[in-house]
Amino acid sequence: MEMIRYWYNGYRFSLESDKKVYSPISLMYCLKEGEFKNYWFKTATPTLLVNLLRQKNYYIPKLEDIKITENLLDAFDIKNIRIEPLLFQSGYLTIKAMEDDIIFLAYPNQEVKKSFSEILMQYLFETTPDTFYLAGKLGKAFEQEDFEGIRAHIDSIFASIPYPLYGKKDKPDEAYFHTIIYLSLSLIGYNAKSELLTSRGRLDMAIEFKNKVYIIEFKCNQSAGKGIEQIKEKGYIDNWRGRGKKIILCGINFDTEKREIRGIRFG
Repeated sequence: MEMIRYWYNGYRFSLESDKKVYSPISLMYCLKEGEFKNYWFKTATPTLLVNLLRQKNYYIPKLEDIKITENLLDAFDIKNIRIEPLLFQSGYLTIKAMEDDIIFLAYPNQEVKKSFSEILMQYLFETTPDTFYLAGKLGKAFEQEDFEGIRAHIDSIFASIPYPLYGKKDKPDEAYFHTIIYLSLSLIGYNAKSELLTSRGRLDMAIEFKNKVYIIEFKCNQSAGKGIEQIKEKGYIDNWRGRGKKIILCGINFDTEKREIRGIRFG
């Protein structure tokens, strides 16, 4: 039952009630086929959403934690389409919490996050099956604490993606590298979360396993050591203390000219 909740539950449509509902179509397919997998896009491909995300050069990791007002949540202006309410109205995001007049949106469940990540990788970055294979290798490297493999597989993923395809900048920036790593891990089902708010700042990424968690900071044309320093100075590891999990710090510094890792450090 817990796996069914993880994959298909989580939709909350009312501000007055915190009750969550399952995706009926996905649940029907799951019970019929007896397998936990992505059934969401059997119904439609989100071409409009993908095109809007590309046009607006939207920061994809932000989808984990969107804040919006109630008025904007139900708004729709054909001359100025906002992505956030459209994602909510079409079921790709749902209400996670409410604080005062601010509504917090996020993916409803694993199925939608995994499916949407796969679509975004395909349409925003024109990835090939090689990229998906490499994403699987990267996830395994993190899981097995294969630090050399992590670096090698990240570089291989970027080498497999034509550039520039996403955005209009002459050189990739931190958001570009961050987005691809986030999507690579999400599309193969790993628990990667980005832009995690703490009392002293925002953590770039956390990848959580049953017995360990990676705390990651990205840099461009600086040093991997600066990422480690920032994690320690900002106290980003505090949220994971006392959980009985091994905490691994990771700073990754990218070379924007070569589109590869210049340095990586673990601690």
